[in-house]
Amino acid sequence: MRAPGDPGRVVGEVVVGVAAATVADRAREAVLPALAVAGAALLVGVAGAAALAARLRRLTLGLQPEEIGGLLQGHEAVLRGIAEGVISVGPDGRVVLANDEAARLLGRPLGAGDDAGELPEAVRRCLRRPGGAPSLALVGERTLLLAARQVDRDGRALGRVLTVQDRTDVELLTRQLDAVQAVGEVLRAQRHEFANRLHLVSGLLESGRTDEAAEYVRTLLATGPLGVRLEGLEAVRDPYLQAFLAAKASHARERGVRLRLGEVAVAGRVVDPVDVTTVLGNLVDNAVTAARGGREPVVEVDVLQDGTDLVLAVADSGPGVPEALREQVFEAGVSTGGSGIGLGLVRQVARERGGDAWLAAPADGGADDGADDGADDGADGGADAPAGLGGAVFVARLPGAMAPPGAAADRVPEVP
Repeated sequence: MRAPGDPGRVVGEVVVGVAAATVADRAREAVLPALAVAGAALLVGVAGAAALAARLRRLTLGLQPEEIGGLLQGHEAVLRGIAEGVISVGPDGRVVLANDEAARLLGRPLGAGDDAGELPEAVRRCLRRPGGAPSLALVGERTLLLAARQVDRDGRALGRVLTVQDRTDVELLTRQLDAVQAVGEVLRAQRHEFANRLHLVSGLLESGRTDEAAEYVRTLLATGPLGVRLEGLEAVRDPYLQAFLAAKASHARERGVRLRLGEVAVAGRVVDPVDVTTVLGNLVDNAVTAARGGREPVVEVDVLQDGTDLVLAVADSGPGVPEALREQVFEAGVSTGGSGIGLGLVRQVARERGGDAWLAAPADGGADDGADDGADDGADGGADAPAGLGGAVFVARLPGAMAPPGAAADRVPEVP
């Protein structure tokens, strides 16, 4: 201490402190609460770690990190390596994963989180029926085989997996093969029937019964191939098309429907009979199915040549296409009485050739409201759709299906 009157002189010292025993006592008193807090924190951490581990096990289905890594590698190898499209949709209706092949076949990008409700209607319809039989569907310009499966693990629904296979070429070749087979059968039947008729004519002439022979020949000319009377068939110069129309007239008659020719203006020959018979066959089959059951079931076919384009128009006396189906009638699964594939195949073949197919008279009861689904690309030029039967009228334009008018006709190979 310094004296009050003399700051420079020290007069004493004062020491202030805490006894060591007191400090030791205070330390011992603080240890227990600190240990309690630390223990509580440890327990909370352990409980949180256990809860987090349980959640991770639940999210990873009990798989360990190394197992997850192996599964991911295998998943990527399989998903990117297979030739089929694969789409996985979670329980919330959103895409979990999709490979590049699925995006290519559906014609749109697919990513995780996309809403499955934005997929094409045929795909959504298949996803709504998991476990059912695979179904054919026309998506864009492709014929796809769709199959959906429900995926569960330990009683828990994980979502649905859709597989997509491209059946465009197979389905098209199948239809074309059917058309070729039908033409071949008709030509063989015609040759056989023609031989029988010649034998009869020869027998009549050899027996001197010329009047009966002449009458029989006139009858044959009136009835046409296979005994089916199809007025105007002689105007069709192409043997494939003529035989096919005769066959369809015979098949229609067997189903109680009369097939007739409307306007026929075909001067050249068919250079692609497979596509032509595929389109015409499906149009006629669809019309015959629609016309059956009516009071006077009739199907009318117009065959027109516009340069090298062939325009086919088929009308029926059926009930027409309901208004709700006018925009979807060419989609797979949408049927006016048939399988739901034929009309889609007609449009697919026509568009692959650069043409189109459309519904020219869609209204119920045959009322033509002027709608023309193919008019936007100019495909209807020169084709007047037949009218007056009270049903639908479908038109197809096939560019390049005919030889130019006046071109030298090649020899048509004989069908054995």
